[in-house]
Amino acid sequence: MVDDLMSICPHCGFLLGVFIPGMPCPMCGETLL
Repeated sequence: MVDDLMSICPHCGFLLGVFIPGMPCPMCGETLL
């Protein structure tokens, strides 16, 4: 189950504490979901 208040990078698994889909991942540059 995906938490709607979090954004996660599908490439490296980086988890952002806020929901900002479309933001580039600070770890690998992929788009966060």
